[in-house]
Amino acid sequence: MSTEGKSSSKKGHDSQMEPQKKTVEKEEDSRLGTTRTHVQEEKSPLDDIFSPNMIVLVTLATLASTVVVVYAPMYIDQHIVACHSPKCMNLRTDLRLMMDSGAHPCQDFYRFVCANFESTYPSSPSYMEAFTKRVKRSFRQMLNEFVIGSPVAIEHYPLQAYRRCIDDYNAMYHSPGAIMNNDDDLAEIWDSIRDRNTMDWKFDYLMKLALDRGTPVFIGADVVRNVFTRHRYMLRIKAEKVKQPPDRRTVMNIIELFKRESSWVSSLKVSKAIVATMRGVTDALWDASAHAKVPEVRSTSRGLKILHDVSYNRLHQTLARFPPEPGEWRRYFFTTDAAALLPLTKYLSTVTPTAFAYTVRFIIAESLLTTATYQFVQVYDMSATAASRLRTVRCADLSLMLLPTFTEYHFFREWLGREKTGAASSLFASLPEKFGLVEPFTGMRQDTKENLESVLRNITVVPGHDPGYDTLDDIRRITGFEAVSSDFTAWVFHTLRTKAQLRGQLMLGTSELPPANERALDLNPGAVYGASDDSLRVLPSLLLEPFGVANKPSAFTFGHLGTYAAEAFARATLPESLSGIPARMNYTSQADHDRLLKALDCVLGEQARSNTGRPALKTALNLLTSVIGIKVAYRAMQDWADRSSSQFVPYVKTDRQAFFVGHCLRYCGAAEVIHETDAAKGHGLARRDLCNLPLRHIPEFAGAFSCSANSTMVAASNCR
Repeated sequence: MSTEGKSSSKKGHDSQMEPQKKTVEKEEDSRLGTTRTHVQEEKSPLDDIFSPNMIVLVTLATLASTVVVVYAPMYIDQHIVACHSPKCMNLRTDLRLMMDSGAHPCQDFYRFVCANFESTYPSSPSYMEAFTKRVKRSFRQMLNEFVIGSPVAIEHYPLQAYRRCIDDYNAMYHSPGAIMNNDDDLAEIWDSIRDRNTMDWKFDYLMKLALDRGTPVFIGADVVRNVFTRHRYMLRIKAEKVKQPPDRRTVMNIIELFKRESSWVSSLKVSKAIVATMRGVTDALWDASAHAKVPEVRSTSRGLKILHDVSYNRLHQTLARFPPEPGEWRRYFFTTDAAALLPLTKYLSTVTPTAFAYTVRFIIAESLLTTATYQFVQVYDMSATAASRLRTVRCADLSLMLLPTFTEYHFFREWLGREKTGAASSLFASLPEKFGLVEPFTGMRQDTKENLESVLRNITVVPGHDPGYDTLDDIRRITGFEAVSSDFTAWVFHTLRTKAQLRGQLMLGTSELPPANERALDLNPGAVYGASDDSLRVLPSLLLEPFGVANKPSAFTFGHLGTYAAEAFARATLPESLSGIPARMNYTSQADHDRLLKALDCVLGEQARSNTGRPALKTALNLLTSVIGIKVAYRAMQDWADRSSSQFVPYVKTDRQAFFVGHCLRYCGAAEVIHETDAAKGHGLARRDLCNLPLRHIPEFAGAFSCSANSTMVAASNCR
């Protein structure tokens, strides 16, 4: 190295080592007439790098990057707790957060599956409740995006006006019973005309229901060519029957189409779904310009029929019986132009205009509450001289619209409950034939087995719904009106039940009785057998992903939905002498009856030997039906040829293990839901026992997890 190089190198090194230079700057302050002196130290670049503050920052940045790489996935998994949408529903993540991989399944299977539930879902009493909450919130959000806007928010109508509404009712009707009698009169009218099968009388009944009682009625309007003239069109009005709704995929496609529109109002115009008053419908018969899609509608009443044999004159006479008072708004009738819907449904190859019309009516129905609320506030902003009848009728409009739209769950049930999936139907159909292959039925006589299968196959599978909205306290909670009169609320509730029955007779809807909740722990029973109508009510949530029924069921599906349904079927096999409810299963052989009693005694004796004590008869019957249901669902899983994979279930290696995880997931929930004192008295079982005790009598469980004979999860005497 040259001397110059050494010199420059030394100079550079010395410049780094020499003391920092100070720069003196003077600044004159014109405001104070003074001069400030600043002493600024000139720092070396390396001083900035190796300064204590910079070292701390670099250290923190390094730690932060480590946190992002190592702990971010864990945070994302934990963050799903706040998600209540099916789109973010990830069963594998849920199970991984809830399950305890360190727990031994042969010692405490409930801990293995549900140990961390309360920390994962601190605000939900059960896993199924958390899942249902996700679906309902997502569904409500979907509806809210397409509700016609109103200057009055749904949840902000005044309580004082609502009380005035109640006063109006009490002034016009001395008691709620008088109003109920009025509805009974309508029911008698319908019964008297039902056998006549004359459309004009039925239409007259609908007019009474709408104009006199303020009940919204769906009617449809389409355009047909006059069969006589061949060149004229006429507007045909008909009472709409409730159609089979389209499947979820179709609904989502329609919703996606609506999202591409600027607003719901423009979508409404595109679909030509006409929102009209009854007067508007009659005017459309006379004025061709009132029908924008088909201006060829002729303004003539000759030959024009409504509902096939109801003429315009008949309709006009019906309306004349209900003259509007000054300023009274018309009752809304929602009409759907099927011909105008054709262009909008071309992009859906499998969707008919009728199916799409159902969807349009379905979305409009949610806007009823907004519309009624707006009119309701208008009424009670009027002067005190307003006619009492006007206020009462409008109050009726609000009240009768209010209860069906108290919660989005009614629409959730309408959307999902009637949908039929091939896999789900086949799964339910495969269960009855498996009962004769498991104990205690396998040793019974052949005629008993055949009778058993026949009884189970006659059970109708129908959609259930959340029973949590069927009490007056729940209605008060939903409305937020704590001071609402119990009598009035009871009347509204009764009225809507009555009208649901009438709609069922009119084929305008169906009425479902809420399933009885047999177990206090199951806030959302997955499947319940109804002895009164011989039906199996299945929670619609179980037909959704991620349970896999829509495509093809997995072993987990059989363990979850399958055991729910099989246990409900098993309740139908109990004789009335045991269950206390009417039974359709008749054990003609005393030996076969004794086999069932022997199985019950085995469950009673085995539990008495355990730490839980001897249970009450009802609890023992629940345990017995649970054992039978698990055996039946497991046998159905084994015989199912086209089964999907259950690889999404963590910490398990086989489909058999995934099956039992699906069963126990039903009981994951908050431990304090049931008091331990009640469990000790035999009046109920803790969640842990509901999961563990039935599995102790299932040899397939011990085989799936290689449990030894002295394991806690293996009963000393299996009730086979």
